[in-house]
Amino acid sequence: MVRTRGGTVIPGLAAGADEGKGKKVIGTAMGKLFNGSNTLEMEAFAITREEKYVARVDASEGGSFKSKTYTVTQK
Repeated sequence: MVRTRGGTVIPGLAAGADEGKGKKVIGTAMGKLFNGSNTLEMEAFAITREEKYVARVDASEGGSFKSKTYTVTQK
């Protein structure tokens, strides 16, 4: 397990991994939790997942890609 600068433990993230790898590891974990749904509720919190397509900055790397954002709200 590796901790981020803020002290959060990210299981499965190797020491020295870049930000992109960290996003991928967290995204994989979140995908398993949501299991095809866009809303997850636990205790006093609701987490909503939003997906949208975003154009790449460098078009030579391909077209747009699916970006997922997560919003956490207290019930």
